[in-house]
This record gives sequence, structure tokens and C-alpha cells, in this order.
Amino acid sequence: MDWGSFEEEGLVFKQGSFPSLILLDLSCVFPFVKFADGTMPKLELLLIRGRAELQGLRYLTKLKEIRLDVPTSEEIKGNVQDQLAEHPNKDNISVTIK
Repeated sequence: MDWGSFEEEGLVFKQGSFPSLILLDLSCVFPFVKFADGTMPKLELLLIRGRAELQGLRYLTKLKEIRLDVPTSEEIKGNVQDQLAEHPNKDNISVTIK
């Protein structure tokens, strides 16, 4: 990652980022984490600690599991559920929120 990965105080994973990554374990202090189309094409497991709005989950096409360990709000839960409703693998993704 470089400074171009940070946008408006958020973390942005751009197209072509981490092409072989299978697991992303992120302790997040950013207000949002954005996944662009074409990033992390092999990502299966997403672990997020911290309160961040997730954007672009539909682009993580191989995603199988999301684990959120956050002081979560209904807004964050709703955001994840709305994005997964549009995900191409939505019937096969497990979501755990602590």
C-alpha cells in the first residue's frame, strides 16, 4: 500500500491490489474501507476490527466469510446486509458480527 490508498481519511483498496490475498485481517481506525472493482480477486475471509463503513463488498467475488468485531450499530449492520444482497456469491457468505 502507498499513500494513494488513503482517500478522505479512509482506506481504499484499488484495482489490482493484493491479487493473491485469501485472508484480510484488519484492525481499522478509518471511518471507511472501500474495495474497488478488481481488487483482491481471491479473498475468501474478511476480518474487521473497529468501526468502519465497508464499501464495495460486491467486488470481492470469492468472499466466503465476513467476521466483524466492532462496537457496531444498526446502521453498520444494515450497510453490510444491503451490500451482500447485491453480492454475486450472497447465498454462500457467512457473516458473524460480535
